[in-house]
Amino acid sequence: MRVKYLCPLRLVALLLIAGALIILWELRYLSRYSKFASLTYDHEPESQQAVYGKQNDRWNHSTNEIYRQCIQSIQCIVNGVPTPNCYLTQEKDVLVSFEVVRTHLKVFGSLDMSSNTFYLNHANVEVPKAHLYKHNPRGIYMQFNKLSVEKRLHVKLVTADEGVPISSQWDHRGYPYPIQIAQFGLNHFSQLITSDKSGIKDVQNNSSLMNEIMDLDLTVSDNVLHHWSNGKRLNKPNNSLMLSARNVDSSSRSLSITPKLKDWDYFIMVGRQWTYGSFVELLVQWYPPKTADYHFNHRPRRSSIIYNCSQSPAGRLTYTSISSSGNTVIFWMPECGKSAKLYGSVESVKLARDVYTDLVKVFFPFWKFSEHVDSNVKKSHQNNTTSYPFHVQVLEINFYINSHNATADIMIEKLRLGKAVNSQTILYDAKKRETGSTEKLLHEVRFISAADWFIHHQDKNGAWPVNVRRSLKGRRTLQPGWYSAMGQGIEVFCLFALNSFFSGFSSWLYIRCQYQIIIPVVHITSYHLALFT
Repeated sequence: MRVKYLCPLRLVALLLIAGALIILWELRYLSRYSKFASLTYDHEPESQQAVYGKQNDRWNHSTNEIYRQCIQSIQCIVNGVPTPNCYLTQEKDVLVSFEVVRTHLKVFGSLDMSSNTFYLNHANVEVPKAHLYKHNPRGIYMQFNKLSVEKRLHVKLVTADEGVPISSQWDHRGYPYPIQIAQFGLNHFSQLITSDKSGIKDVQNNSSLMNEIMDLDLTVSDNVLHHWSNGKRLNKPNNSLMLSARNVDSSSRSLSITPKLKDWDYFIMVGRQWTYGSFVELLVQWYPPKTADYHFNHRPRRSSIIYNCSQSPAGRLTYTSISSSGNTVIFWMPECGKSAKLYGSVESVKLARDVYTDLVKVFFPFWKFSEHVDSNVKKSHQNNTTSYPFHVQVLEINFYINSHNATADIMIEKLRLGKAVNSQTILYDAKKRETGSTEKLLHEVRFISAADWFIHHQDKNGAWPVNVRRSLKGRRTLQPGWYSAMGQGIEVFCLFALNSFFSGFSSWLYIRCQYQIIIPVVHITSYHLALFT
């Protein structure tokens, strides 16, 4: 009997030993891989599995399969330096620690444990997360509602005259770059659409904003003081201000406005019959950005910003001039001055300024802003006014009239100060007036300014030439006057978006401009057809 069951018992024992050996073998590579997988990274708590989960199904292997593929540890030498934690799989794939990649290749990554997703970026920038919504040709353009084109490093400034960005990408002196102007217009169009669709949100989590005045109408508000040169307020029934050349002081100042509330981001002025040499001046106090010499320059600084309806006395195309004291900057408006000289006054003048950006772009031209809108707004409401570097204290606003060229009274129809509002939150105050209207007006004015620029600068071929040399290593240099195919497409979209804002004659102008854009495409197509026939 003992001999009868001896063989089966030995067989069972061998199977148990074999199973134990297999388990030990698996545990060996489990510990080896866990060493590799135990690296920690900074990760975002927000889950993105709805966006990216389905795109990487082919990489969703089971852990056991990965363990089996990690067959051996190998030595890695990166830039001559021996590096641990390298593994070779059966598929001849090499697995290395992300620390190696991050250190030697200067890339950036984040791990989201809630969705088991790893994000890899080539630059340490805030990349907007994609939204899965159906495309609407009249809606938001890509992710432009979350960006700020004027804060790009290659944007020299936004002109006070035509209200469009000036690029330094191919020429440090600056020039109007049609592609960037189209992106600028779509940027503000997308933010305008976002603010219109936000509606009334739950304001319980925004009590700090509810107690804060975000808009200030300088024509009628009780929070401002008007100092007229003749001691008398001049205004029309619709609350527009009237500036007369007959009522100025010895310095040609007609009106001085002192806001009781100081901290602001935006300045809006819409007027008519502006005369040559007349200007508006903002006296401000602000904090320069934190540069390398932070302890030296991070203290309050008083400056004067002037928007002048004339061209630079230097006689050449100059967008700004800085005084010898370094405290005053003049934004020249040559197109305004040209029209004022020709017709006696300018029919319409619109200023929509981000005051802090104006100051930094002139006095700190190499400072790099964050291009992500919400990050700047978040900082806006987290820091107090004594240390927050984005708000500007507007101390005084002065209007000066060139009495020698004045042919009629200047009308100021809109005059506002405003603060940046979170693009996802539009609040309403106790009187049910919309908060953030100044910011919305800024987006509208800048969007229309970009579209108007395309109408005024379209050439006979229906395109917008780039009047600057473009040189790329290993390629032929493009001489001034070259066209951009990508630019033509973006410009069409910018003009198309504006059609929903107008009707009648104005809409016809934009449609006609879009039709002329097709002409260069037809010429190129005809040329290529001729080559094949």
